Amino acid sequence: KNNDDSSSSTATPEELVKVENGTLTVNSTVTELTADMLADIDLTGVTTLDLRGSNVTSIATGNLSSDSSWRNKLKEVHLGSETGTIGGSAFRSCHVLETVTGTPTVIGHSAFVGCKKLTTIDLSKTTSIGPGAFLDCKSLKSVNVCNVQTIEMAVFSNCTSLQD
Repeated sequence: KNNDDSSSSTATPEELVKVENGTLTVNSTVTELTADMLADIDLTGVTTLDLRGSNVTSIATGNLSSDSSWRNKLKEVHLGSETGTIGGSAFRSCHVLETVTGTPTVIGHSAFVGCKKLTTIDLSKTTSIGPGAFLDCKSLKSVNVCNVQTIEMAVFSNCTSLQD
């Protein structure tokens, strides 16, 4: 009898995420994207986070804040249909982030603060936006907040290009 339980142990970060051609994708077993999951992954050259086709339901608070090389290169985020929550500070200071596709239902505090190149994000299914979520998103041009039930303080402060 084989008593080795290693086959049921937790997967390594390398088994949970994949980096290929500048795009980071996530294994279908992952439901929450966390900083710990990315800590030992080489994110050099990653410009896109693609969660489409994944089962990620949330992006943890502070997910990208500790990796300055990624924050300075990430241009696109494609949320999966299951991704409902973007945690506080998740994309904080991603200075070159331009596009976020998908429709999260909850956006945490300071989630996109300082994303100076962010031009559009679909908030049509968003019901709650935390304080300062889009603070200093100077290129943000329009947002649809028709279903937002809770909008905290300073959400769109200093969004100087905001028209709608």
